[in-house]
Amino acid sequence: RRAGLDELLVVAPFPAFRSDPTFAGGAIREDGGDDADPASDLADALGSARLDHMCVAYIGCFSHTRDPDAVAREISGLLAAVGQVVVVEVEPPEVGATVMVPPGPSALRAASVECREHRLVPANWGDPVVRLTVCGPPRRTTPAGSLRLAISDHQGKAVPFQAAIEAAGQCLAGDADGADAVLIDHDVPFHGKLPLVEACLASGGQGFLYPHGADPALMSHWDGLYPIYPRMAGVLVSAGGHAAVARSYGYPIPVHVVGWPFCELAPRRAGPVRNVLFAPTHPPYMGHPRYPARNTEVFRALLDCPIELTVRHIGSVEENGLFDAPGVVFVRGDYGDAPGMVEQIDQADCVVADRGTFGNMSIARGATTVLWDSAIIVDNAGTREPDHVELYRELVRYPFDVDDGDLWQTILCASQDLDRVAAWRALFIGDPLDPEAVMDALAGR
Repeated sequence: RRAGLDELLVVAPFPAFRSDPTFAGGAIREDGGDDADPASDLADALGSARLDHMCVAYIGCFSHTRDPDAVAREISGLLAAVGQVVVVEVEPPEVGATVMVPPGPSALRAASVECREHRLVPANWGDPVVRLTVCGPPRRTTPAGSLRLAISDHQGKAVPFQAAIEAAGQCLAGDADGADAVLIDHDVPFHGKLPLVEACLASGGQGFLYPHGADPALMSHWDGLYPIYPRMAGVLVSAGGHAAVARSYGYPIPVHVVGWPFCELAPRRAGPVRNVLFAPTHPPYMGHPRYPARNTEVFRALLDCPIELTVRHIGSVEENGLFDAPGVVFVRGDYGDAPGMVEQIDQADCVVADRGTFGNMSIARGATTVLWDSAIIVDNAGTREPDHVELYRELVRYPFDVDDGDLWQTILCASQDLDRVAAWRALFIGDPLDPEAVMDALAGR
């Protein structure tokens, strides 16, 4: 429910009960007859002031009616009287390869009801897919100070979200316990952030994910590699490509596109390449068999190119699988120093990196960029691919990959390109972070 709504009322074609203390009651919708006027009926029964703080959920009504347009007209009339209306429908079984869509959204739009759809696929195979439709225009009038938000930082990546929250006049809580919402960067159990969400949930709040990094395959982590935490309220991502990856395999939590948070965006800098910045995959490698040997392989290929090479490394040169070579400049990096990363990227004609955050920051800053392993997606140990990786492997693949052929020729092609990178950048970098979009997601609008 949208933040600030204290009660839930269910309208269904059958009796519905909940143990939730905010459950205000239920109404059985009977089909047929003249158009109902639930707004007047509810105002008479509960009082208009109470309706302002109520979410009304129509559950299964479109699936159990001979007249979907009549249900849509009811909802249209109800929107002006209550705080929020949502429609919940079980998705009919697929017919062949076609996903059958419930009639609700089309009937609502025909009744001039603005609505936003979420397809919630369960974590357990065989459980029903649910279509959740939020009716009415997005609310953008949350009073200043109405939300208390806690945020757990990871390598400075929460700082832009903290700034967005403060800019919206919201209160940053020091503890997840008692907060209206808590933001964490990853819900994989071994990351240690889930207790914060559980504490927030226990006091009536909600949990959200903000991006752990800028990997275009970030949303693939929940495609069979790591368990889905089903009580998360939503995920914030930078651009539509991440949401498309999530949709492709049926990630069950709502995904909100809020914009790119990792650095300021800059125009594309195409042109000749002389100075190349190499950013090897940094330790710890957690037993991954490709590293640091893969770093060594790419480093040797760069030594054969007619360039001036700088290596940005985290950890020792040896830990990264590298070695001293004539003319190569080695610079220590810090994965918590975003301004330093931007400065290094802006000084280079070209960046060669894996598909992680640094490589994506290079694309965001407009530098000629070549990635490696851009379509190889595995767990931390390098032993398992996502369950449905072939549905989105080509989507996340970067246009200029080390494995495309001769590395110097790939760099030259990348240095002259504008269109292919622009299309990929729109998918996975997107637009600048939008504080209003962040607050809309956290407030449930």
